[in-house]
Formats: sequence, C-alpha cells, structure tokens
Amino acid sequence: MTGMDSGRSERDDHLAHQEMQEKLQACQSANSVGVTLAELSRILRKVDLRVIPTLAVLYLLSFLDRGNIGNAKIQGLATDLGLEVNQAIADASRCLTVFFFPYSFLEPLCNLLLLRLKPSIWLPSIMVAWGYCAPSSDQT
Repeated sequence: MTGMDSGRSERDDHLAHQEMQEKLQACQSANSVGVTLAELSRILRKVDLRVIPTLAVLYLLSFLDRGNIGNAKIQGLATDLGLEVNQAIADASRCLTVFFFPYSFLEPLCNLLLLRLKPSIWLPSIMVAWGYCAPSSDQT
C-alpha cells in the first residue's frame, strides 16, 4: 500500500466520521432525547427489519393483483360479461389505461402531500378515503 492510498483512506474515514457526527447532531437537535450513534443505528436496524419484509409482501401482492386481469380473461371473464375475445382484450387495455393516467398524475401530488403531513396522518387518511371510494364505486 502506498502512502497516497493510506492518506486517501484516512481522509475518507475522516469525512465519513464527520458525516455521521453531523447526522447524529441533526438527530439530537431535532429530538430532545439524547441518542447515541449506536442507539440510532440499532433503532434504524429494528425499523428496517420490521418495515422491509412488510413492504416486500405488499409488493408481491401488488404484482399478483396486476396479473389477475390476464388470469380473469383466461378463466372466462369475456364470456361472463358477454364480450367477444378481441373486444375483451381491448376493454382490458382500456381499463388499465384508465387507471394508469390518474395514478401517474396523482402520485407526485400525493408525495408532495406526504411531505406536508406526517405519515401517521397521511396513511390513515388515504386508507379511509379508499375505504369510502371502493364501496361507493359499486353503487354506480
């Protein structure tokens, strides 16, 4: 190892340590409770171990849900609805398009709202809104 490499490594270590200290100070200034770097790492690890598996399961369920339109067509959705096969494919494409454009437009707006509101307020709010909209859509 040359002297230049060890100097670069020491400088990187110093910058990484300084960055971690700044993060710790930001955490402590935002929070009146004194938290050490080790405690902060332990808390973040615990949160990651609880949140990431849940999100992975939700992602899997989302993927399965997206595949259900194709499965419904195979299981006879077109005949149940009295549609021709080509018409059913076109209708399924239209349905996906109808959901995609509002989602693409509203998702950035929802993310902006999430920045303004706390997640503890935002997530229950959208769950209640979805709980109201889903049965209401059946009434039309």
